[in-house]
Amino acid sequence: MSGTLREYTSKSMAETNPAAGPAALGIFLTAAALFLAFFLTGAGHGWGAPFLVSMPLLAVLPIALVRSRTGKRTGMAWDIGLVFLAVAADYYLIGNAIGFRESAGRVPGEFLVPGVHRSVFPMFLLWLGIWLFWQWLAIRTLMRHFLQRAPWASRP
Repeated sequence: MSGTLREYTSKSMAETNPAAGPAALGIFLTAAALFLAFFLTGAGHGWGAPFLVSMPLLAVLPIALVRSRTGKRTGMAWDIGLVFLAVAADYYLIGNAIGFRESAGRVPGEFLVPGVHRSVFPMFLLWLGIWLFWQWLAIRTLMRHFLQRAPWASRP
């Protein structure tokens, strides 16, 4: 046992586990998304769908970040699943927004988005940025894998 513990502790976290940083960032961004989406519910009078779809981000966002960072030579099944989940969740959000408008009508103080009061519209934009970020990561990772496997891609 000649200094193995010392050698291990002297390495940075990125050297010992390259997925730890992206996973921690994913958990932090998920907490931020849930915090922002909570304000969009308006104490039950606002649009609650962003809060509901933000709950699975606790698993999805860290996976998307880790896949974009470390999943270079692995199968595309995770990436296809993440893109499919993004499309399904967006479909649910758009359908819920249309349904909210049809059932509740126009909420007083509403600004551009059904059920989002103008006082929380900046929080909606921040939440939307986080929401679109994980989807962009999933599509980017899938496209990177597709282009690496394409017949016209150059192989070193």
